[in-house]
Amino acid sequence: MTIERTFTFSFREEGREKSLTVPINLPFAGEQVDFIERLVLAHGIPAYVHDDLQRQLTSFIRTETQKWRDDQAEKSLKSFLGRKLILPESVEDQWAEKYASEHAECSGSVEQSEEAAFAQVYYSLIHSPALETLLQLEHAYASNVEQEIMGIERARKKMQERHSAEVERAVSHLGTKLTDQDINRLTSKHFEETEMFETQYASKLTDLVDSQRREYREWVATVRLDSLDTMPARPVQQPTRHSHSRNPSSGAPSAEPRGPVLEESFTIHLGAQMKTMHNLRLISCDVLDLCRHQSQPGDGGLSPQRLQTAMSLYSSSLAGVILLVDNRISSFIGIKKDFAELCKRSTEFHFPLLEQQLDTIRDTVVPFLDNRAVSSQSATPSGHSTPAVSPSHTSPDPSSLRTALETQNPGEGRSSASGSSTLKTGDFYVTRHSNLSQVHCVFHLVVDDAIRSSQLSSRQPCIVGLRNILHHAAMHNVFNISIPLLLSHEMTEEMTLQWCLKRAELVFKCVKGFMMENSAWSGSKTRTIQFVLPSDISVDVFSQFTAMLPNVFRLANALDLR
Repeated sequence: MTIERTFTFSFREEGREKSLTVPINLPFAGEQVDFIERLVLAHGIPAYVHDDLQRQLTSFIRTETQKWRDDQAEKSLKSFLGRKLILPESVEDQWAEKYASEHAECSGSVEQSEEAAFAQVYYSLIHSPALETLLQLEHAYASNVEQEIMGIERARKKMQERHSAEVERAVSHLGTKLTDQDINRLTSKHFEETEMFETQYASKLTDLVDSQRREYREWVATVRLDSLDTMPARPVQQPTRHSHSRNPSSGAPSAEPRGPVLEESFTIHLGAQMKTMHNLRLISCDVLDLCRHQSQPGDGGLSPQRLQTAMSLYSSSLAGVILLVDNRISSFIGIKKDFAELCKRSTEFHFPLLEQQLDTIRDTVVPFLDNRAVSSQSATPSGHSTPAVSPSHTSPDPSSLRTALETQNPGEGRSSASGSSTLKTGDFYVTRHSNLSQVHCVFHLVVDDAIRSSQLSSRQPCIVGLRNILHHAAMHNVFNISIPLLLSHEMTEEMTLQWCLKRAELVFKCVKGFMMENSAWSGSKTRTIQFVLPSDISVDVFSQFTAMLPNVFRLANALDLR
């Protein structure tokens, strides 16, 4: 900011009074000597008054500049005093608040949730000498749950056999001793007895799981406190009392023996210039075998797969699997029921139970499904719904799999505006698990009967859903993911050799394209994709898939050290 002042200089020349008037901007910018020389040349000022001109100009600039500065200071003070006076204490509080909100070392301690605290304690124990004891305790609890479930199944089978025998005996006396009303009353009695049985044993199993979860968490917290109080390492003791425990070395009943597993592993290079290395694996097995514990008698639950899964539970290297499900968020039929029964075989100590997670997902996606249905109906004047894209819904804290994901994609299907939890083909939701063998999270991909078509293209909703799953897996540190290669968990009649080869080539090429277009796959960390084939596939067909994979992906060349 500058201000203009007028400088006047008077002098005598040849007996006459003369004056020089010049406007000057203050504060003065420049050299006064140069300014005086320009004045002398421009106005013809005699040489004998140069010293007077310089002396008066210097004094004028100094005096006027000081007056201007005093005026500016007085205006600033008046403006400051006209406002509300800020005391030094309030200024200090304002600075403290800003530092607390911007700098972590100055901020106050944030109250940690119970789940986050347990996750930290578990992570420290699983990477300590308490690892073996911790897994043996989990195995002992799983054995108790397994025994309880087997007892329930035996009791249910016995009750069903008794009901069948009573109905057969009653039917044989129909028309002689009994009437239709008697048969109806008997079946109603059996139905009520079955409901009472299921309610009673479900409550008993829930009580067992709740008590195990509570005891397990209390024991983990106690061991952690003991390890902090005592610096020298000492053997970790298992809890001496819990409601339904037995010797962990006895082992849980292992799953039924499976046939030999066909598998082949490959190492590939991804990218043209900045190459990254990834692992591909082709395996033929039941997809639920990746979730099922294959413990051997006497191992105490310390199988290599279980160790790896437990140690990487709260890490940035998670494992996931894709399950193909229908458009209902439930666990009543098909592979969803088998998966739910598998999850009940052992206690979930870290995350909500499967049914609780599904309830949360249903409550979360219903508003999105309603909005999608309304927008689809309003898009056409006739009221017919058209495919629409709904926004993705993702919850925070992905590295520990704290929340379920929900992604909506265009596809076939229909969602009514009345709050139905019906998804479209290509949608998927995620559940989190700590009690499975080789899996931390399960991506439930919605498919329909169109998946059986031999004309499936890369633009089909199920393929788009697969792409979105790989994208979210890369974002949330799922470094090992299992994909059904044929987009089917079992072989069916229409799956001829040509059908299988065409479908496998489509999935191979789509997965490769998804990996190359996603920047997360071009990082420095190596990821693993496991292509799962149905367990009843023949060796010859498996060999053809093995020969096809190197033609799609660029394999890493083996070094010859001879």
